[in-house]
Amino acid sequence: MDSFLTIVLVMSALLLFRVGKVADAVAIIALQSGILAACGIMMWWQTGIGHLLTAAVMTLAVKVVLIPLILYSVAKGEVAKRKIKRIFTADRCLFVAIVLMIIGYHVASYLDLPAAAYGQTYLESSIILLLLGTFTMIAHNHPIMQGIGLITIENAIFLITIGISYGMPLFIEIGILFDMLISAGVIATLTLKIYTAFHSVNTSRMRNLKG
Repeated sequence: MDSFLTIVLVMSALLLFRVGKVADAVAIIALQSGILAACGIMMWWQTGIGHLLTAAVMTLAVKVVLIPLILYSVAKGEVAKRKIKRIFTADRCLFVAIVLMIIGYHVASYLDLPAAAYGQTYLESSIILLLLGTFTMIAHNHPIMQGIGLITIENAIFLITIGISYGMPLFIEIGILFDMLISAGVIATLTLKIYTAFHSVNTSRMRNLKG
């Protein structure tokens, strides 16, 4: 079951390089976060550590419900009609993502990470997610897609922590989730401002503000 969940996590990150609409990408990141919460619940079931369940429930509330609602409220209307802009074509981005996935797999196999008794399964997938989330931010010129890349990176960090030490202290988890919620609000606001000013959501257009 753990292996299946990690495969779905990696596949969800790869799908971000194939979607053409922001609303679809928001749905994918909600699915990814839901699978991440399921990983936390699985770890709680196996270990009986209570804060894992609490962190999983908070992840469901914030990353599966609240943040997607905020992003989806922007990813509609004229903003949603704009095609997602990437630095390469979708096929080339997907190719680079697959190469990064292979690199991440090999890097994880050589890292001597102190995995917890039930966490070894998650370590390789977390490294891959970290690389794919970073590339998502680099490869896209859409602010919401860059925000989704940031969420993917945070999901990878959460996966690493439950794989190594059964998660971070609960107050740190709460702080991170609160920061992510505020970041989603800022990203949504900036997206609307960029579209209002330039009638585009391409962040490269912001260079026009220089001088």
